[in-house]
Order: sequence, then structure tokens, then C-alpha cells
Amino acid sequence: KIINQARPDGAPIMDPGMPSSHALVSFFAASAWAGVFAPAAAAAGTYCSLARVGQALVLSFASIVAGLRVICGYHSMEQILVGA
Repeated sequence: KIINQARPDGAPIMDPGMPSSHALVSFFAASAWAGVFAPAAAAAGTYCSLARVGQALVLSFASIVAGLRVICGYHSMEQILVGA
């Protein structure tokens, strides 16, 4: 069973955990915002610095959200990777 896979043992929530919707939404939003930073920074003439910093920040935030889901025991690494 790939979809609707059980959460890790000891997870505080008992519903299926595959894929991780938190990872899915956070990486979707980060990808969308990373795409917004590029044209905005290019129009301002500061693409290299501003866009790269913004893209790194939003993708780092999404990675932190996904990592915390594993650390807190809500998901396995596989569930996070499928969600991302």
C-alpha cells in the first residue's frame, strides 16, 4: 500500500500519513515564491543577490517544515519525500 500508508509507530495522529500534505504544500508554496522572486529581482536589476537570497530562504523554510514533521514523529522520511 503506497498511498494512505500508516504513520510511524508512536505518531500522535492515527490517520494515514502518505503523502505528507505539510511537505507538499510548503514545497509548492516555496516553488511558487521562488518563481516570483526571479522576475521581480530582474526588473529591479538585482537578480543575482536578491533573487538568490529569497529563493534560498523560501526553500529553506520548506525544508525545515518537512524536517520537523519527521523529527516530531508525524511522518517517515519516505512520506516527506513523496510529499515534497
